[in-house]
Amino acid sequence: MVTSGQFLLDSESQLREAIDKMRGPTTLVKTEMTEASSTNDAAISAPTTVETETLVYVCPMPEHVSIVYDHAGNCPVCGMALVPVAPSVLQKIQPGGKVLYYTCPMPEHASVHEANPGKCPLCAMTLIPVMTQPEATNTNVPVLYTCPMAVHADVVSDKPGICPKCEMPLVPTSTVSHGKIAEENWLKQHPPAASPTTLQFTCPMHPEIVTNQPGKCPIYEMDLVPVKSK
Repeated sequence: MVTSGQFLLDSESQLREAIDKMRGPTTLVKTEMTEASSTNDAAISAPTTVETETLVYVCPMPEHVSIVYDHAGNCPVCGMALVPVAPSVLQKIQPGGKVLYYTCPMPEHASVHEANPGKCPLCAMTLIPVMTQPEATNTNVPVLYTCPMAVHADVVSDKPGICPKCEMPLVPTSTVSHGKIAEENWLKQHPPAASPTTLQFTCPMHPEIVTNQPGKCPIYEMDLVPVKSK
């Protein structure tokens, strides 16, 4: 009986050791899972910083896309709904040139190239025009600004400002279709100063003698006289 009792005690001890060995790794696994879960929760709850660009608004019409607004609404020229664009996208529009294609104002949809205006096939936003670099204007004409309304092309200034007729912001003449007309109006309003006529001298006896400086006639040494303008 003693032997049997000892046998039972030994068996129970071995069973407990086996159970403890089994519990050890399980507890470790649970601890690792708990720590991993806590780390993930901390990562999820940690605030993330996302850099965003301040959007501006433009009209999707190529003739009006040069006018930039800081608020949503309708284009005051044609009444179309303004489209939000990021400044990085706005730099690619290049108002005033020939339309190359129409693209989505969303930077992630920049791969959308359409030949005609319409909606983005990916997000249904109104497409905006992308144009070539405008041709260089007459170098004798300074950078000029005019009203975006073609009927006010006579309003031209060499400085940014407000149209006195409709109070819209003036835009560079290179960005609107009536820019050439506005520049011609500027030249009419500001004709170039007439260059002074070069004074010439001649001999009273020998009119074939003409020079730009006073002096003596090389034939008779008479004093040269100014040529009278006709």
